[in-house]
Amino acid sequence: MKSLPSSMKTKTIGILGGMGPQASLEFYRRLIDLSIERCGADSNKSFPHMLLSNLPVPDWISDTTYQREAVDMAVEELKILEKAGADFTVLTCNTMHLFTDEYRAALKIPFLSMIDCVVEAVQVQGITKVGLLGSASLLRSTLYQNPLAEQGISTLIPQEEAFESIAQVTKRIIAGTFSLEDKSYLLDQIERLKGKGAQGLILGCTELPLVLSSQDIDIALFSSLHILAERACEALYA
Repeated sequence: MKSLPSSMKTKTIGILGGMGPQASLEFYRRLIDLSIERCGADSNKSFPHMLLSNLPVPDWISDTTYQREAVDMAVEELKILEKAGADFTVLTCNTMHLFTDEYRAALKIPFLSMIDCVVEAVQVQGITKVGLLGSASLLRSTLYQNPLAEQGISTLIPQEEAFESIAQVTKRIIAGTFSLEDKSYLLDQIERLKGKGAQGLILGCTELPLVLSSQDIDIALFSSLHILAERACEALYA
């Protein structure tokens, strides 16, 4: 197999997606759009080399007995992307970043953390209190809370009783059955976080940017999926 001419080469990104697949598709689309904006539509480098794995891990968030299996699958798939020629890897699921240390230990190439990218974006905005929406596992963890606190930023999350409802809304986004009532529910949760003093909002589930945008709220919006795409684009052309 012939290699690409040097004039067409960029770095190669390994994308581990499929959790869920619609979010992975949005990341893929956004990364291409950013590459075209950066290089121009007629440039040989407008369409970077991507290796995409759509990995159907078991739903360990709903049933934690599958957690070890899901993590092992992710580690092995990242190693496959590395072996296939990726210069660095990303993972298009927030909650799976709970195991970032395992991914980095298994790889010889960089793993670009979505969490690190989002925390940096919030810090740059000078925000001191930020709201967070995501899976129950994410909200109960300190995945965002600890690194944000290290930067002097407080994290505000919904009440515990809302966790399951948010999870069901997310499942309907994945299934394509999301409704206006679901959107109203999410917006109500955002208003509650604003009432607690949130100056911005992290969409800490990669399905949420599929149905919420900055046009829906009047505080700073941090889409984890789109922020990762921006940082990945920078890494591709660095």
